Amino acid sequence: MVERGLEIKKFIIYPQYFKNQPYDLDNIEGIDIYDFLKTEWHNYVNTFDQNWRSDDVNEPKRFFKITEITDNEGNIIPQIKYRDSFRYIAGKISTGNYGQGGEVIDEEKNVVFNIEPTHAVPKPFFFLICIPTHSKVGYYITEKDRIYGISQTFSILLKNFIQKFHSGKTFAVENFVEDAIVRSHITNGIYDEVTLTTSRLPRNVEDQYGIAHYENNEYTVELKIKAKNKQNGIIGSLKRNIVEAFNGRCNNVLDFTNGFREIGIDDRSTITIKSSHNGRTRNIQLDQPNRLRSLYKISVLVDADGHANFGSIETECINLLNSFELNIFPYGN
Repeated sequence: MVERGLEIKKFIIYPQYFKNQPYDLDNIEGIDIYDFLKTEWHNYVNTFDQNWRSDDVNEPKRFFKITEITDNEGNIIPQIKYRDSFRYIAGKISTGNYGQGGEVIDEEKNVVFNIEPTHAVPKPFFFLICIPTHSKVGYYITEKDRIYGISQTFSILLKNFIQKFHSGKTFAVENFVEDAIVRSHITNGIYDEVTLTTSRLPRNVEDQYGIAHYENNEYTVELKIKAKNKQNGIIGSLKRNIVEAFNGRCNNVLDFTNGFREIGIDDRSTITIKSSHNGRTRNIQLDQPNRLRSLYKISVLVDADGHANFGSIETECINLLNSFELNIFPYGN
């Protein structure tokens, strides 16, 4: 078993300029988005323009494809499935950036392959899109493997998909947060860890620690604060500031002028709080001081290649959605 993270978003589709009048997702002017995704999504992902963010000179070309595996008989099987009774699509997307060369090293530190800037090294990520019946709100879940995830990329894919085939419609997405539960964890929970994460290092720090400079930020740096006293957890002004930031009464969780900026940690860094409350643990992220999202940690089986087993992570996603008591499935799981 290995640990993975799940990021959950919710979305609506509405007529342009009329956000307060979202469509029922199973009847957008006679079209059921679930049925439309079934027929078009697979091909759309596989033919998505590699210059997907050509308006951003800092965004590299990127490879997208529905992940494929080969069975014992040599047949190529796309990793995507449709469960009509629960109205969800589950699959894996393989994605990776072009634009950087490098070396592939084996365990003996021998160079076994040279990667050219025209090469990409795709990594598969699980996703699940759920379109409940007679609902104006849809949900999607994406896998996060340590520091790597596709939540933002997936949002862009889905938005472009909707707007390509449904002109005049607006796709709006936001973080799914269990408001009451998260509020309890932030306000009353025991903080086991607080982690600050950045993908920006000053050049002098890169040189000092022998880290190669990457224009596309292919690494992250974490500063982790852990409580030795597990009963009380992290206390003091740090926790008070996090609670204040959550309630919109504080813009700065930490004073970043005292040494933090020197190692790339600043007010643009992501703050993750690991909080325990009522026997449950939540990893809650503040992308910015008052922007909240919840990252759900799960344990899954892995395949021979070290990636999450499809059936195992699919089951965990369904169990997680059921735990929120959203009543989006007709019965059980």
